[in-house]
Amino acid sequence: MKLYCDFKENGCQIIMKLSQRKYHLEVCSFAPVQCPNVGCQKKPLKMAIRDHLESCPHRLVTCDRGCGQTLIHHQMASHNCIHELVAIIKNMKMVYTEDIKNLRQEISNLKDEIIVNRCDGTIHRESVSSSISCKESRDCDNFLEMMERAPSFPRLAPLHTQMKLPSVNRKKDSKK
Repeated sequence: MKLYCDFKENGCQIIMKLSQRKYHLEVCSFAPVQCPNVGCQKKPLKMAIRDHLESCPHRLVTCDRGCGQTLIHHQMASHNCIHELVAIIKNMKMVYTEDIKNLRQEISNLKDEIIVNRCDGTIHRESVSSSISCKESRDCDNFLEMMERAPSFPRLAPLHTQMKLPSVNRKKDSKK
């Protein structure tokens, strides 16, 4: 049995056997295909999809006026680079402000409770604001003084005592 292509009305002139129909319908250039651009309802022929994608009003474009934003082509006429960039900066500021707030809280928490691995090998919690000293070594005293001045050092406290790092304050050592 011989059949015409389902897309004969679109211009396909192929006549095929029934056994060839399924394959032909998958590859037929006259088959309509849905435009992949969000919002576009057009269904150009498979052979014309490339031309349609180049002119589709729903295609994504990059602003060439200076901001480099990606937007839908039909929005380009009303696009304002300054407005878009101000909105991006405001959003970034909100995100970074929240990050800074969280980091400050984390620093505060770490300052309040530092796990100090003393030179004698015991682990305990101490408050940075209280007097912390290690009976075993003057190096720990120097390190802990430095921790109180720099918020990033609390994470290093256990490492310091495990490695038995040399004294940080050499002038103090030379006087002792």
